[in-house]
Amino acid sequence: STRTSHISITSSHPSIVGILLMILSGLRCAPRRYTPLITWALDSQWIMVETRRFMATKRQQKIEKLQKQIADAEELSGRSDLHGFKIDTTGMYQSTTHNFLPKFDDPKVALQYEEGTPLWHELLKIIGLRGPISVAEYFRYALLHPEHGYYTVPPSPLEGPDCPPDQDGIESYDLIGKRGDFTTAPEISQIFGELLCVWFVHEWRRSGSPKPIQLIELGPGNGTLIDDVVRVARASFPDFAQALCSVYGGAIHLVEQSPALRKSQAKKLGMIDIESETLYATDPDDPTVTSDLGEGAPPIELLLKGRIPTKELQPQSDPKHETNDCSIPVYWHLNLASVPNDPSQGHQYMLAQELFDALPVHSFQKTSDGWRERLVDIASTEEEESSIVDDDEPSEAINALAKKPRLRFVLSPGTTEAVRKLMNTDKQGHVLGENASKDDSSVGDILEVCPEGMSLAQDMASRINKCGGGALIVDYGSALGTGDTVRGFSRHEQVHVLSRPGKVDVTADVDFRALAYAISQIKGDAVSFGPVAQGVFLMSLGAANRVEELIDDDNTTEEQAEDLFTAFERLVLPEHMGERFNVLAIAKQDPERHCPPGFENSFVMK
Repeated sequence: STRTSHISITSSHPSIVGILLMILSGLRCAPRRYTPLITWALDSQWIMVETRRFMATKRQQKIEKLQKQIADAEELSGRSDLHGFKIDTTGMYQSTTHNFLPKFDDPKVALQYEEGTPLWHELLKIIGLRGPISVAEYFRYALLHPEHGYYTVPPSPLEGPDCPPDQDGIESYDLIGKRGDFTTAPEISQIFGELLCVWFVHEWRRSGSPKPIQLIELGPGNGTLIDDVVRVARASFPDFAQALCSVYGGAIHLVEQSPALRKSQAKKLGMIDIESETLYATDPDDPTVTSDLGEGAPPIELLLKGRIPTKELQPQSDPKHETNDCSIPVYWHLNLASVPNDPSQGHQYMLAQELFDALPVHSFQKTSDGWRERLVDIASTEEEESSIVDDDEPSEAINALAKKPRLRFVLSPGTTEAVRKLMNTDKQGHVLGENASKDDSSVGDILEVCPEGMSLAQDMASRINKCGGGALIVDYGSALGTGDTVRGFSRHEQVHVLSRPGKVDVTADVDFRALAYAISQIKGDAVSFGPVAQGVFLMSLGAANRVEELIDDDNTTEEQAEDLFTAFERLVLPEHMGERFNVLAIAKQDPERHCPPGFENSFVMK
């Protein structure tokens, strides 16, 4: 059905439906899906200091490596016998280094394993040459490999009676939703995006309704959420929408690395005057110059910017801007760092909905010898020889669901740099300093750390300190830390995280306590609020009143009314998404100790 737009910010008594749902929300609790967690990991200052130092060291190593490569190239540039030569490393892989590597080309063996994906063949070469890779590296390859990544080059759409094949190809492909592998809150109900828009408008008006403003979404997915926010702003809060218009210097910024999803977002927003660039595997003018796309990869169109036509927002009462087109510019970025961070361009309002769960995590496991890092290696038959099928005919008992991934988890034989830095251990893997007495973990316990997530949260807080504004982070996770949560999703079903790399979405729970602690380490007025359960947050913003208003609309059919209420239940009730998902806010704390709406009963991490 067509999404209704007009809503307003009002102060009213809760409806009967709202009261009943709030009572239900207080009485019904969802089962905890995370393991008991280690409490010492974020109780001290070292975690953020070492996280920053760890990431800075990695960057410096890359810079030094690049500088050496440039120097070597310059040294050899005068030798004509080397011009045009390229080293092929594919033959450097030695299968004998993996003594128990399954014979995947043997039909009897292959019957037990999933089919190898293009990315798996790439990982086979990488692991064969370098050895096992970290879980964080696997995340990056699986989701964002230039040629075979899940978000970079999405798999074919689902087909069936309810999901007919697309006519427009990749431009109308849905990674998210009914046709994809998972569903997010904006796809479930328009109410989610509408209430987030209300939150941003409230914060903007509390700051004096300044113009211009910058609206930033990190990981916009299909574009449904940003489309709902813009739609409601244009219909119900035109002053907020005008602040985004080019005539005032405002804009929307979408941080998105996937070329396919950029096209989906442009289509959802109804954009015009779109500018793009084409990426090639090799330079058309110099075939010896290659890119990260991979040899022989087809060209990729990458959208750069466009605009949303909004003639209804023309500021007729402002003679200075009468003749200007009041459209909303939209810019795409590969990361938040490339989004302008200039106070003269106005406050920044940032939104990250189900983004942090896709950021790479390092996974550590406690052993009798200390902490070790969990790594990803090629599958092994060392303990599985007895399970090889000996029958000449394929067994019907072995189907696609029972087949094993071609990758496996292993533990590092000693400590890695990530263990020593992120877990603050000695070379044997024992926690150092005063935190040693707080390490109450048992052998086999797993702890996940997401340094990129903590760094990104700090960057968002720093922008608010510099430019003003606010931010919302919505995701599934916990305020108590995270244990063994890495997993995969395919066709709305949970699968092994190492299953069919590049064809499966990989994710991990968000450690909201770590994000709040990271933000607290940034100097300035920006602080974090929450997290609070998604159901509590939406109810406090008037979700019950809004769904009641939509149901009572004369144009709403009985079937639509039932769908609206079912979607509402999925968003707010604890046994669905109401408690599993959490919301964290970042905002400036003024002298009056302002608390953003939805976080009245939450705590502030100082």
